[in-house]
Amino acid sequence: MANYSTLSAAIAAAIKTNGTQAITGQSLQTILLEMVSKLGAGFQFGGVVSADDAFPSEGGIKKTDINWVFLACTPGKYTDFGGFTLLSGEVAVFLWNGTWKKQIISYYANTQVYGVLHYYTNASPDLTRIGAADLHRDLPVQSLMRRCVVDDLGVVKYYLKADDSTKKEDGTAANLSGADGMVMVEIPAHYRKCTTNAGNAYMDVEISLYPFEGAVAVPRYLVSAYEATIDRSGDTLKLASVVNSADAFRGGNNNADWDGTYRDLRGLPATNVSLTNFRTYGRNRGTGWGCYDYNAHLAIYWLFAIEYATLDSQKAFNATLTQEGYHQGGLGPGVSTFYNWSTYNSYNPIIPCGFTNSLGNATGVKDFVLSEAQAEAYGSDHTESVPSYRGIENPFGHVWKWTDGFLGVGVNGEYQDIYVCRNPEYYDSTLNEHYIHFTDHEAAANGYCKAIVATDVNNLAEAIRVYGDIFDRDDDGSSSTYFCDYHYHTNTDGGVYGLQVGGNAGNGGRDGLACFNANNAPADASAYFGSRLCWSE
Repeated sequence: MANYSTLSAAIAAAIKTNGTQAITGQSLQTILLEMVSKLGAGFQFGGVVSADDAFPSEGGIKKTDINWVFLACTPGKYTDFGGFTLLSGEVAVFLWNGTWKKQIISYYANTQVYGVLHYYTNASPDLTRIGAADLHRDLPVQSLMRRCVVDDLGVVKYYLKADDSTKKEDGTAANLSGADGMVMVEIPAHYRKCTTNAGNAYMDVEISLYPFEGAVAVPRYLVSAYEATIDRSGDTLKLASVVNSADAFRGGNNNADWDGTYRDLRGLPATNVSLTNFRTYGRNRGTGWGCYDYNAHLAIYWLFAIEYATLDSQKAFNATLTQEGYHQGGLGPGVSTFYNWSTYNSYNPIIPCGFTNSLGNATGVKDFVLSEAQAEAYGSDHTESVPSYRGIENPFGHVWKWTDGFLGVGVNGEYQDIYVCRNPEYYDSTLNEHYIHFTDHEAAANGYCKAIVATDVNNLAEAIRVYGDIFDRDDDGSSSTYFCDYHYHTNTDGGVYGLQVGGNAGNGGRDGLACFNANNAPADASAYFGSRLCWSE
């Protein structure tokens, strides 16, 4: 890089290493200096710029034929540098190589951190809000979640209307069939930190749109608005998130004999597919795509828990805010009480994709009432409550969701060792060097989760605990205490197991966002094993 030493000196001067300077953080300085090395000789350092500065020019002509890197650390709108806005306390690197890119790294003056505190010896699943009250009212991270239609490059083609997903933001009709792209929920890039205070027996989980000391980066995710189906219209099977009742989008076990009957599977989520195949069908859509991602689910879990200040996602839904203006309650029982499921349709899906479109981006529940023919087959009238969390339909219940990025290995029939990968590029059905081995392990028995590995300060390094992983290490809880959801695992020595989340339509109070099932090998398939479509940066 031209002016390498000049840029290095500027970074070292601007990003101080002690806690008394204007911009702090040894790790921030290290990251930026590493960036210098990685950019290499192809970039020219343009200096430390301010909002009023102009892009380098010669003879009145901007020198856009050069790849530039600029450093900025004062607030304002940088009109000549991509039009980006820098907030107070942020440090940014602006990169120009034909298009603009902005990378924010900040450890100073971030007052936009909020979260929850959990006393883990207290049986109550309810949490204490921490951070400014207005952040819990405004929910700066959660409020950016919204349904959209996305092309196969992960680019948003258009956002959907906030209160009606059948329409575009401008009120015109949306095409959710797949012709315009996949129907996804955008989860913004943000930062999260889990901290444990063993002396006072509590953990807190905090989030922010901006970096803060000790937090890990959560990438931008696109998670399917609906449980995934499979597009069988071409030679290559592709995972899809659409509202489409054509034969090519038949869900469940793809049984065409049921077409036109009460058990018609067209337009329903695909099941009876292994994790290995779900991953393949997701990746067939292109770079960045895959099936449901454990790390995305973890992000959703903590976004919900912080918004509603509870670990009990099956609490009754309550649309009324508290006196302070906070959200309360939960997402209701979900699709979890369909107890005649085997007789009805042999455990295949029952809820069509897009059933909650009328809710738009809002969190809410919608009743699914069996038709006369369906009720006759079921044996009685019946209603299921279909939840949507900020556009994510059936975030738990209905069918198990295969998630990628986790593998468990049985040990002597006693417990499972935990392995997690944080990079979707390396997700696999067998262990590789990119899977991190947790030095703590899952609880020995099945049961309701009482405590998670993220609170184990004795056996798990802080670098792992900071993510707030919700694998159980104590299963002595109940459906109304602690984490409220059930964990299943098989511990056959040397057996390798994948992870399913959320529960299923016949699981009752065991379901929920923290309901985990590590009973099955990645090659296993069943009529009630589904997944979601996922994209990440």
